[in-house]
Amino acid sequence: INTGIGWQSSKLVDYYYGVGEDQLYDDSLAYHAKASTSFFIKTEWERRLSKRWGIRAVASYKWMGDGVTDSPLIDEKTVATAYVAGVYNFQF
Repeated sequence: INTGIGWQSSKLVDYYYGVGEDQLYDDSLAYHAKASTSFFIKTEWERRLSKRWGIRAVASYKWMGDGVTDSPLIDEKTVATAYVAGVYNFQF
C-alpha cells in the first residue's frame, strides 16, 4: 500500500480545470484555478504466471484539492480507479 501527496501549480491546474473569459458569454462565470494539493492511497499486486506472462491489479483512491474541485468542470471531490491487466515481459 502506498500513500502520498501530489502538488500541482496554479498554472497547471488552470490549464486543465480553468474556464477563461473568452470561453463564456458571461465573464463573471470564469474560473481561474489556484495551486492544489491532492492526497492518494494506492495498492498494487502482481503475480507471474510463466517466464514472460503475469497478471497485475491496481486500486487507488484520490482526494482532489480545492483548486481542482472548485472548478465548474468538476462534480466530484474524489476519484476511484481499479484495473486488472495481463503483463507480458519482453526479453531481448
